[in-house]
Amino acid sequence: MSRAGDRRAFLSLSSRAFLAGILAPTATFAASTSSDDGAAGARPSRNLYDDAFVFDGNSSPGIGGICCSDDTAEALKVVRESGVTAMKTTMGGFEGSFEETVGEIAAVQKLVGHFPDHFLRVARHDDLERAKREHKLALILSF
Repeated sequence: MSRAGDRRAFLSLSSRAFLAGILAPTATFAASTSSDDGAAGARPSRNLYDDAFVFDGNSSPGIGGICCSDDTAEALKVVRESGVTAMKTTMGGFEGSFEETVGEIAAVQKLVGHFPDHFLRVARHDDLERAKREHKLALILSF
């Protein structure tokens, strides 16, 4: 397999792992709310995410790729329901060229520009608090 093929396979796998991580809180919430035990004081796990600052410190590259396709609405729903407050994503991947890195930055900028009610690109530390307060996903771009 070529180096490009290896990269595509890795990106595909890591993207699936990213979505699985985002879906896990939703699945836990569904399971916790479907219980019939009716225990007084029981607190669904979803509330933990509502109250916490949840940080994904090693997200797969390519978050900008969810923009502007037939799957965007579903992806935005998953992001919104995930409970994740902020994520760090590596621009250019592990061995990306300058051009690939610039392309990924542009894709993130496009995503934030098209969906400012869902995403906030972090430029300052107080953007993290703002994202939590405004129920947006804060995006930290790393290299």
